[in-house]
Amino acid sequence: MKTTDFYLIRCLSNLHVGSGEGDFSVIDKRVQRDQVTDLPTIHASGIKGALRESMESEAKNNGTLSGTITEVFGSDPKERDNVSQGKYHFFDGQLLALPARSNHDFFYVVSCPAILQEAEAKLDQLKASDDFKKLLEDLIEKAEALAEDGTYFGKEQSGSLKLEEQWTLIHDDYPNDKLKEYFGPRFGILTNEAFTGLMGELPIVARNYLNNGISKNLWYEEYVPREARFLTMVSKEEGHTGLEDFLKNKNHLAQLGANATVGYGLCEFQKL
Repeated sequence: MKTTDFYLIRCLSNLHVGSGEGDFSVIDKRVQRDQVTDLPTIHASGIKGALRESMESEAKNNGTLSGTITEVFGSDPKERDNVSQGKYHFFDGQLLALPARSNHDFFYVVSCPAILQEAEAKLDQLKASDDFKKLLEDLIEKAEALAEDGTYFGKEQSGSLKLEEQWTLIHDDYPNDKLKEYFGPRFGILTNEAFTGLMGELPIVARNYLNNGISKNLWYEEYVPREARFLTMVSKEEGHTGLEDFLKNKNHLAQLGANATVGYGLCEFQKL
């Protein structure tokens, strides 16, 4: 019998999971995006590969992990004999929220009705994570009566809250005690239109390859900023706990995507 676990991925540092594609604009390396919504995403293969690499690296100092690696991910891809499939199946990480700069308290983590509704529907369909599902339901109810460009939850500010110097949010009371646990103390809901604008303006950084101090290759790279949240799920055969045990021993941390040597991609996996 298979069971499904949901994980909330919190980006503790900037994240670049590259699409391998550029375009005719200034951006040479874009982040992965969902083909339907165009929202930033983390492909399942990237999540699985990063977790496997982390576990294999740890196994060099802990020989007992070898069996866990096979249990979770299956046999080594280079293996020709005794090939086995892993007991875990991985799915894409779907964007839940992005940080947005504020005229109060530096930034707020924000989402929008369409994203919250899609996440809640998935949780409902798979009968999973009652606490998180109830939080999403409460947020969706709040989103039905958005004023101005959206609503924010947190310490009430004098006047209205301004995000990215263009969207105005009106204060409302916390809808659920779990909100701070999953999204932090400052959270807001933008209209779908405003969130689309925020999502379309992800940060871009210039990178350069130097040879003897001379620039040989300048390129521009898009990234998802720290404090973004993604929702992913992992299905497994009942009774297997290899992945959960490993993440617990690693303080629920894993590195996703590129540029790990310069601090990118450090993420927290919170089981829902």
